[in-house]
Amino acid sequence: MSILRTFQTLDNWYTEHRVADVPYWITQNYLYQKLDELPKDIFKQEIAGESTERRHIRYITLGSGSTGVLIWSQMHGDEPTATRALLDMFAIIKNQRDSEIIKTILSKLTLYILPMLNPDGAERFTRRTVMGIDMNRDALALRTPEARILKSVRDTYNVQWAYSLHDQEPRYTVGGTGKAAGISLLAAASNWELSVNEVRRDTMRLAACIGEYIKNIIPDQIGRYEDAFEPRAFGEAMHSWGARSVLIESGYIPGDRHREIVRQANTIGILGSLFHLANNELPQDDLYHTFPINRKYFAEYMFKNVAIYFNDTYAGTQDVSFHLEYNPQNEKKNLSYKLCLTEIGDCSTYTASYVFNGLKLKLRFSIDSGSTSRLPVIDKEVNCEITGTGEDEHISVADGVPAGYPENVFAKHLL
Repeated sequence: MSILRTFQTLDNWYTEHRVADVPYWITQNYLYQKLDELPKDIFKQEIAGESTERRHIRYITLGSGSTGVLIWSQMHGDEPTATRALLDMFAIIKNQRDSEIIKTILSKLTLYILPMLNPDGAERFTRRTVMGIDMNRDALALRTPEARILKSVRDTYNVQWAYSLHDQEPRYTVGGTGKAAGISLLAAASNWELSVNEVRRDTMRLAACIGEYIKNIIPDQIGRYEDAFEPRAFGEAMHSWGARSVLIESGYIPGDRHREIVRQANTIGILGSLFHLANNELPQDDLYHTFPINRKYFAEYMFKNVAIYFNDTYAGTQDVSFHLEYNPQNEKKNLSYKLCLTEIGDCSTYTASYVFNGLKLKLRFSIDSGSTSRLPVIDKEVNCEITGTGEDEHISVADGVPAGYPENVFAKHLL
């Protein structure tokens, strides 16, 4: 079955079976309630161990094939997109269990899935574990119980293939194309020389297959991470242990702040590539190299030719860009966004979700009297006021939190 034909089938299934109303801030309690609804004759669930805060961490076994595949998501607690996509994938498998695609996957592969590896971080919507450790820098020392669980599942089943599922910050473009990176793929290096051995080449083939599916959803928005060997990361470590581990990073599509589009891309990319892996029909690795390397040239807002003030000092007419960072409210499990300063000056290389003609706008930064530079700080949350000529054209931003979204307040200035 061709990739296009398989994609069309999976796309229809996604529309039919997608799990509705899954919160973006997904917690373990919600996730496990959904997992408890899955049929036990297909989805075998076991406890792999406990997190630092003694939360049980489950893994799910699917299929009976001779080829083992390990899939894990949310080792970083503030990266929920793939966890939500796995729920959609489970729904498709449950409802299409008698189809050729699902029967092929389950008869030729055995899947071992850890759908939330860092539940303590997920509870707080923080990247690191509750001990402040980046689990994806713990593949060698194994100082966290969560990392030891992942290594134990890999060792127990000696898997040949692996999918490491993440979110990436919304600041990347696909090379210099001006397109936001919706999905980024990586076949990680296995040594400092960045050489390509059989394991890494096979991983490139798997990544290429994933990309071939995803490009039907977000054409021209698939990027590739630049090679940078990090021996403490699980992708690189998996390769040294003989497992072909592909990294899938859920990026950002302008206007899709809860990443529903890339959630769909994850579901279809994973299922489609598993079908081709089961049939031993992965494409050649040269397709992997056609994905441009990511560049950090994306911002949410760009104000072109806006009058800048540092407190009461006029600083000229400049371009200014801002990017988004999460602002979680733990008690209500609600997410809003903070504005952080991306760049002041020449922003011509940046792509933004919203671009404003700033000729009739003013942007006044509030600089703390204790600041030695007396300048706003790049990559930090901002304190500022943005004003226009209209009576309602005003936004104050305190510690990065805006009193309104610029696309609403300054709509008439949008380019």
